[in-house]
Amino acid sequence: MSWFESGWALSLTVFLPLVGAGIVLLIPRARETLIKTTALVFALASLGTSVGAIIAFNFDAAEKFQLGTDLSWIPAVGSRFHIGIDGISLPMLVLSTFITVLAIVYSFNHWPEPRNPKAFLMLILLLATGMAGTFVSLDLVLFFIFFELVLLPMYFMIGIWGDRATIRLPGFKKPVETRLYASIKFFLFTLFGSAFMLLVSWRCTSSRVRASEPTPSTWSHSPMPANQGHSPVPTADGCSPPCSSALP
Repeated sequence: MSWFESGWALSLTVFLPLVGAGIVLLIPRARETLIKTTALVFALASLGTSVGAIIAFNFDAAEKFQLGTDLSWIPAVGSRFHIGIDGISLPMLVLSTFITVLAIVYSFNHWPEPRNPKAFLMLILLLATGMAGTFVSLDLVLFFIFFELVLLPMYFMIGIWGDRATIRLPGFKKPVETRLYASIKFFLFTLFGSAFMLLVSWRCTSSRVRASEPTPSTWSHSPMPANQGHSPVPTADGCSPPCSSALP
């Protein structure tokens, strides 16, 4: 279990689907069987490493972050490649990898129109990386990047393979397809939400910098005492209470 204790296995869980998406991109579109097999293999590998995390996880200390990695990433802004899981993020990670496998298996004989297995499976694998990264990120900049990574595949999947029924909207002369309306609405809502989160984090960081408090990392999650609950979104280290409470 040394791979899990060093954090490499958790990194594989996050980035294996991204590697799979890159390989699928290189496969000719006509070789549909190979595309399906490749996507499924990388999704299963990611699921396998997440299941291995369950075995390596110490449930007696579920309130603590475990199996993580903390490496220098962007020194200019004090951001680090800091990932880990606790008793809440672990089941969410395993569930996301399991659902990815189910979605790929189900799509084998249920390709939506327009039929494009290569693009569809690439977007699913890219989405899997974004979801897994969101659940394990302990650095605010890293979390923000993974969160934004989820938006792109979701936008295209909804806009291309969504419901083709039409609805009438105020101000539009012609009916609008539901998939287009839903994709734009989804993108705008999540984009403004994430932009607000970034502004709040910048405000917290600015307050800490003005206070001139030395810290090894501006954006990383600070160790959490055992008697405190888990925050699904890591807060900026050293934030004043008003800033911290403004984060999700």
